[in-house]
Amino acid sequence: MKILHLLATGYTGGIEVLCKEYACNSKLDNIFLFLWGNGQIAQEMLDRGDNVINMNASKLNPVKSFVNILFLCKKENITSVVVHHSAPMMHVYLILIKLFKPYIKTYAYAHCDAKDMCPSERRFLWLREAIIRQSLYRADMVIAISYYVKKSLINYYKINDSKIKVIYNGVDLKKFLAKLQRRSSFELIELTYIGRLIKNKGVQIILQGLSLLPDDSPFHFNIVGDGPYRLELEQLTKKYKLCKKVKFWGTQREVSKILLKSDVFVHVPIWEEGFGITVVEAMAAGLVTVCSRSGALQELIENGENGFLVNKNSPNEVANIFQKIFDNINSPCIWNIRVKTQEKATQFSIQRFTEELDSTLNEKS
Repeated sequence: MKILHLLATGYTGGIEVLCKEYACNSKLDNIFLFLWGNGQIAQEMLDRGDNVINMNASKLNPVKSFVNILFLCKKENITSVVVHHSAPMMHVYLILIKLFKPYIKTYAYAHCDAKDMCPSERRFLWLREAIIRQSLYRADMVIAISYYVKKSLINYYKINDSKIKVIYNGVDLKKFLAKLQRRSSFELIELTYIGRLIKNKGVQIILQGLSLLPDDSPFHFNIVGDGPYRLELEQLTKKYKLCKKVKFWGTQREVSKILLKSDVFVHVPIWEEGFGITVVEAMAAGLVTVCSRSGALQELIENGENGFLVNKNSPNEVANIFQKIFDNINSPCIWNIRVKTQEKATQFSIQRFTEELDSTLNEKS
């Protein structure tokens, strides 16, 4: 069997990194086609020797791009096609592949909440929704990254339950797993957020929560990542007089080094999160994890058992949880949470993910 994976671009992102890890571990014959742009991840895969094609196609000539995809399918004897991004044109291609090459199995991958596949701020929302709905209907299988995403697909697009397979994302745990050690004292408690800097990720809620703590609270907050909301977050840091306690790291590829020096990981998005790769990475590192009750994060964290959950958009709850952690950082309760969160993380290894995806893509009709 030969599998063609369609991606929009090869720039740094969660989907691209996951595909890179999958390519390294998969036992199937995979080809990764980046339609509209090369990027760092695509180049790293190419340098490693993965079967990568950078089409560098023009969005102004979609017909030519589709003809090239059909030619590639014939030339390489492709048996299955997987679409990873939610760009409408990619789903048009998936529909047409099924029309022109009905013997090829097609898979639509839902890497996010169903509504987020069609952001409301985009133009021609009705058309985007119609295209993706048809693509999901016509695909042989829809792969969801969590049970929350599966439920959202059923509710939003009315996809049949039996057509959706849940495969949790995977993490290369060996980069993050470390032997847990008790510290005799905590001069500063290192808090960390890793992710895109956009409003829906809720970093402003974290900053507001930190501003509610006493001035002598022993913490330092690392913000790792970049995005269009960074300037506003930097302004909020000044407004809340947190400049000496907050550091913006920008985009970092080797986040494991930062996590392994941290004590608490915080991720409180105000939208519905489809999974949470960085949350699993933090869990693997044995960090005390604080998340909002958002989407699939509730499938990763059980409140008070292997981390803490707070209501969305609630700075007061964030502040209260931080204070509770600070007051009990050396307690048996926090130690047990760290042990349990690391145990939970082992359920989301890249090996388990790869085996499940390989098995799914290798299923016979």
